[in-house]
Amino acid sequence: MQFLSASNAMHHGPVALVPSSDGKGFLLVPTSFMLGQYMLNNERFFTENPTFAGSDNQTVEMLTMWQKPGDITRIATPDSPMQFDTHLLENASFMRMKNLTVGYTLPAKVIQKTGVISNARIYFVGRNLLTVTKYKGYDPEVDSNIQLGNYPNTKQYSFGVELTF
Repeated sequence: MQFLSASNAMHHGPVALVPSSDGKGFLLVPTSFMLGQYMLNNERFFTENPTFAGSDNQTVEMLTMWQKPGDITRIATPDSPMQFDTHLLENASFMRMKNLTVGYTLPAKVIQKTGVISNARIYFVGRNLLTVTKYKGYDPEVDSNIQLGNYPNTKQYSFGVELTF
C-alpha cells in the first residue's frame, strides 16, 4: 500500500508566467494544472470492449483485438467480456490554458484623425485553448475520480472591437 507523501501528493495551481513580447516582463496566463491525479476511464470500458463491438462505436484500439493463437493484444476475443478493473486506471495529470486575452489599443494619434472616436481597442479572448495530458478520455478536469461520460470543457474564441465615442 502506498501512502500520501510530499513526493506523491496531488498538486494544482492557477497561473503560469510567460515572457512578454517586448522582453521587459512577464504576461500572467491563467492556467489550471493537476499532478498526480489518476482516474478510471469509464469510456474505455464501452469503447474498447468486444461485448459492445456490434452495437456501439469503438476506438481504433479494437482493430488489434485477438484473432488467432499467438496474437499479443490488450483486447480479448468477442466471447471474453472485459473486466471493470484497474487496467482502466489512467494518469490524468494535466495542464490547461484556461483563459487568454490579447488586446491592442490603437494609438491616440490615429484615433484623433477620425474626429468621432476617442478610443479604440481590438481584442481576442480564448478559453480552454490548450490542454496537455496523456489521459485518453475526453477531459481530465472533472469533479470525480471516474469519467462518466461528462461533456468536456469546450474551447471558446471571441474577437471584439471596443469603441469609445
